Amino acid sequence: MKKTIILNIIFLTILIVFLELIINFFNLSQIMGIDSKIVLKNEGNFSLKKNSNGKIFGEEVYTDEYGFRVPAKKYKYFKNKSSIFFIGDSTTLGNGIKENFTFVGKLRNKIEKFNFYNSSVFGYQIFHHSENLNMVEQFPNIIKIFYVFTLNDVFDVEKSNKNKINDKDLISKIKNINTLVKVNEFLRNKSHTYMLMKGLISDPSKRYFQYVNKYYEKKNEYNLEISYFSKLKKISNSKKMDLNIIILPYEFQTRVGNCNEKNLKPQKIIKKLLKSMNIVFIDYTQEFCRHKNPKSLFLKFDPMHLSEKGHHLVYELLSKKILE
Repeated sequence: MKKTIILNIIFLTILIVFLELIINFFNLSQIMGIDSKIVLKNEGNFSLKKNSNGKIFGEEVYTDEYGFRVPAKKYKYFKNKSSIFFIGDSTTLGNGIKENFTFVGKLRNKIEKFNFYNSSVFGYQIFHHSENLNMVEQFPNIIKIFYVFTLNDVFDVEKSNKNKINDKDLISKIKNINTLVKVNEFLRNKSHTYMLMKGLISDPSKRYFQYVNKYYEKKNEYNLEISYFSKLKKISNSKKMDLNIIILPYEFQTRVGNCNEKNLKPQKIIKKLLKSMNIVFIDYTQEFCRHKNPKSLFLKFDPMHLSEKGHHLVYELLSKKILE
């Protein structure tokens, strides 16, 4: 009996390892862990550690003396060059993508007359940027600021924690069980097989979009969001830098039949706010929707993080804007 159990355990272990190797080799799923050694926590806030490195979504990330993502250790900027400054969240940081394949990395490699600073941090929202943008004074010759906006950037964390949307689906109930949350965090950082099964069963891209869409549907006033956008504009104007906001879609919105007025309501609301404040913006949603295979522009089973193809599309669009 014991021998049978041992043999079954050995067989199961071999099977799991084999599945992990196959799924990883064919890029069928994406692990989503973040190495804690690259994260600096400070009085309730967080950032990337300066002159550090660690894995984010399975890909090695390096930071410079400011805590910004760069191609390699000891990366140096050119002080005599004009500079482009990026703010954003994990999408702009390039979770799961080698730096030279991110749109900021591609711009850095192809447009050599500028420095490109990528100040993006995963989990950042608009209020982080409005608080942190004053740091641009440290950098010479910045002529443009690009804020790459994703739909969840307007969440007010304090409010949303107090007034959570009442989700009654099974996944939401599971997320309230602390032990299962910890198991999920461990497996999403370690197992490609787990991420594949989870993606096939639960369609996280659809789930996450429905959650963020409820936020926009629920709100009637956007005074807090307006104040943050206004602060970004005020800071950029005071420093005589052009502020450009780039709006990116969620994967679910770009699916065949989904790129319609109903699903694009969040973009419509944000663009209306920006127009009312005379803030320059470009919405890349339709460029994603028109792509022959929009799903390939995103990481596997991911609601918004871009794949190499997605980063390349944004690079092509942005390079035209920067050089115009």
